[in-house]
Amino acid sequence: TVISGAGTTTFDSTGATASASSGLASDVWYEWTPDFAGDYNFSTCSQADFDTLIVLWNACPLSAGAPLGFNDDGPGCAGFTSDLDVAGLNTIPYYIAVSGFGGSTGTGDLTITCTSCVPPANNDCAGATPMVEGANAHDHGNFSTASGQDATGLPPFVDTDTPEDRLDHVDRVVLEEAGPVA
Repeated sequence: TVISGAGTTTFDSTGATASASSGLASDVWYEWTPDFAGDYNFSTCSQADFDTLIVLWNACPLSAGAPLGFNDDGPGCAGFTSDLDVAGLNTIPYYIAVSGFGGSTGTGDLTITCTSCVPPANNDCAGATPMVEGANAHDHGNFSTASGQDATGLPPFVDTDTPEDRLDHVDRVVLEEAGPVA
């Protein structure tokens, strides 16, 4: 299952089998990409009905991945559930395995929290990226609010311009920059 950013994902490992590549028993896997670089917490702490293990991998173990962090019993977590802190993650895919100690299975929530994130430099108006004449890279697909609040629930950006509209806009900008026609 693919997930991204911070938030909570409900899981059910009932019927899950062991992954020979990881050495874990009864595990469920997630491919996860952080929204921002930074430090993250991965937790089933008091959120699962069985003894959990969490392992964060830099790649799938079948592709020679290596574990970046592991937690079996988080401090203060009921039912031997897990709480894992990992520092210095980038905005690339990682793999999360949620397993049961000794092959146990059950249900619960995996919560991912950014404990120290670094948003992009142009995350608000004060850090706006200057645009220059010519091509400028941009991406309308990922945004946050100026206050850093979660943008979930906001409408997605929809570009309704036709190619002709875009060309007309470019023509106007070029004419405006060129000044009045003599």
